[in-house]
Amino acid sequence: MPLKHWRKRRGWLTNASEVIVRWLGPVWVMYDYSVPRQDILHDSRIAFPINLMMSTSSSDTAVSPIATPPSQSSGSGRSRLRRSGSSRSGRFWLVTVSGGLIVLFLAGIVYFLGRVQGREFSPSHFELRQFSFTEIPLLRLQITPINRVSQSSGLQSYLSTSALISRPVGQPTDWHVVELSRFGGISLPADAKLLTDFLETDTSRYSVQAQVHWHQWSIQNPKHAAVLWPVIQKLAKRELYVLIPSVFQIADAAAPVSVSVTQVATSIPTAPAASPGPQSSVQSVDAMREQLQQFLVTSYVGLIDDMRAAGLNDVAESLRQEAAADYPDEARFQAGK
Repeated sequence: MPLKHWRKRRGWLTNASEVIVRWLGPVWVMYDYSVPRQDILHDSRIAFPINLMMSTSSSDTAVSPIATPPSQSSGSGRSRLRRSGSSRSGRFWLVTVSGGLIVLFLAGIVYFLGRVQGREFSPSHFELRQFSFTEIPLLRLQITPINRVSQSSGLQSYLSTSALISRPVGQPTDWHVVELSRFGGISLPADAKLLTDFLETDTSRYSVQAQVHWHQWSIQNPKHAAVLWPVIQKLAKRELYVLIPSVFQIADAAAPVSVSVTQVATSIPTAPAASPGPQSSVQSVDAMREQLQQFLVTSYVGLIDDMRAAGLNDVAESLRQEAAADYPDEARFQAGK
């Protein structure tokens, strides 16, 4: 083969080898994870074959642009260690900050959506109190102690000091839920609220000059109050709150409150107050007691029948025994009836 043809073929082979190393060298080194991606083209394992071929090529062959400077390989190990340490530090702070934000987010959800509050009533002492605690939403697992705050009104104090209710010695042990709220929503009332609405100040219907209606009623009608409040307390202890509004209605009709209308002085002129109408007649205590007995007997009979119809025979029997203790002469409450 002529010499000039050999030289041309050798030049072509050299260029082809350079192209193969240029494209396949990074792929070979890429599987070695000890070499960072940015150092692939400067790795000595790639530069060595290229430099070797360049040294055997003719003088007219182009110089490879990927030759590695002598100082590059000496500092590559230290640079990789610095980059590895900084990446670990970045990951640590990223995990720490993300974890803290997640904890704060969950704590906010538990605080705002897991807040439970309400009120409860003790029929033995006629006491009201508020309670609150925190729970895990949906699971309803309590995670904080219960905080309780007592409440009182003028009527509750009057009933205790006037001995209109029997108040045992010691702290109350039986509490009935009045209302309860979860997730920051509206309060859901329970049966005991049918009584506490009459004990607390101020509804427009039962308000007399900023005092509770039944407080004023008890002061003006002490003999009637001595009959009414023991009945109310007995029904509350038995959790028969559904009967209490009707009992109050009977008592209010038997002995209405006499209201003296007074005009409050103001800077704005107003029309004179109308004269109060004639006071309604007050029934005797025995008449009110008879009306209450008739209502309660009829109510007990209806409740017993309803419980038996619903298959709650134990509840029906308990109601029958309570009614028989209150009204032993009533034949409908005798055993077997």
